[in-house]
Amino acid sequence: QGHKATPLPSMQPATCRPWAVDAVMGTQAVFAPADDFLVFVSEATNPASVLHYLVPLLTLWDPPLAIQALAAYVIGDTTNLMLKWPAMGDRPYWMDPRVRQFGSSTCEVGWGMPSGHMQVTVAVYAVLAYAFRKAWFTACTLALVVVTAISRVHMGAHTPLQVSCGFVAGLLTAWAVIRMRPSIRRWCSREIGESKRMTYALAGALLIIVVIVSEHTALEAAGMEPSKSVAKATAACRGGVHGTVATGKGIARDTGALVGAAAGRWIYYSNSPRTLLSSKEAGKKMPWWALAVLWGVSAVVSLKALTAFEKAGMAAVGGDVERQVAEAALSGIKYFALLALATGGWAILIGTTKSSIMSERALSFHDDDDRLVVE
Repeated sequence: QGHKATPLPSMQPATCRPWAVDAVMGTQAVFAPADDFLVFVSEATNPASVLHYLVPLLTLWDPPLAIQALAAYVIGDTTNLMLKWPAMGDRPYWMDPRVRQFGSSTCEVGWGMPSGHMQVTVAVYAVLAYAFRKAWFTACTLALVVVTAISRVHMGAHTPLQVSCGFVAGLLTAWAVIRMRPSIRRWCSREIGESKRMTYALAGALLIIVVIVSEHTALEAAGMEPSKSVAKATAACRGGVHGTVATGKGIARDTGALVGAAAGRWIYYSNSPRTLLSSKEAGKKMPWWALAVLWGVSAVVSLKALTAFEKAGMAAVGGDVERQVAEAALSGIKYFALLALATGGWAILIGTTKSSIMSERALSFHDDDDRLVVE
């Protein structure tokens, strides 16, 4: 019946279950009437949704803020993986078969400590709340965080402690990104130069790869098994496992998005005349329906087309090793193209529209005396 799974008999007495499992099962019992809604929340707050919808939407409104959200996502997603490997926290559905499962919303193959959904959601929306500084937006952010926390426990994917640690990690990630705001604004600007911007992006991508590979190698040398979570998840899951958290695919997604954003800025500045950016018409707001149409084109259509390309590529590959390599490569290409379009291709269309909502200050960061704005 929908997302409601039939629990299997427990293989151990209730008195032997960890307290965390009792908390998860209690949450599932209390919120059982809201199963479908909490599944929707869990899927909507998947970290990748930041790249699919939020960054394209913010690019239409405020390009540097979109890059801040992207930075919060990349840093949060990468550090979450770095924390999960040494912590090696079991997920609730591994601990006891009585925990209800909700398909791929439950059956993620990575370790559970800390929660990646919580870390990325808190990091991204805390950065936005700091930028907007509106009471209503802060209240909505807090509500989203609370519902996300409940949904992840209800899915049986995380314990309350794992969700709480993800919340703290998200706040620390947001603090780091807020401290980086001047550097991010300069990175977005025309004045930094395309070669330097791309160099920084490639250096960041290379740093992510080196750090993740080095940590994995060091943990294996120490006798730990960071990849053991895959076997645990596969054994415990009563449905299809969630493949998007595979390490190689995740690294390719993060690095591809980072380099794609740099390419997007190059596309934009290479095709937008300076006179258009500095025109008096550039500060006028777009009609809401025009913004909705442009956002829909940039986010939904681009995502569906690139996802179809990714699936077609995977269908043409055979063999386990070949599929893993192809999965990572296609993921990197997909998110490179998606972010290049979101931060560059579609921004050209908006930047050349007289009713553009993006002003000269938002795009090139100059003040009235034509000096580069640092903050």
